[in-house]
Amino acid sequence: MQARKVVPTPTSSPLDLAHLCAQYLQALFRSELGQRSMGITTAPLPTPPIMLPVYLTVELKCISKTLVDAFLNRSQ
Repeated sequence: MQARKVVPTPTSSPLDLAHLCAQYLQALFRSELGQRSMGITTAPLPTPPIMLPVYLTVELKCISKTLVDAFLNRSQ
């Protein structure tokens, strides 16, 4: 009788998810800031990590746009 190998399914812990969100938010912020400072209107945004749920990517894009707006419009 042969022993079967059990392959663990990849799961993300809350700490891993927070790290993925932080990395993706940083990449979005840098990309959008570069686009606006150079006047580029159509440039590709970074692709979200596969393990990141879709609803989080939408929220992170909104957060990134808000941060870029606040960063560029400091006097208001």
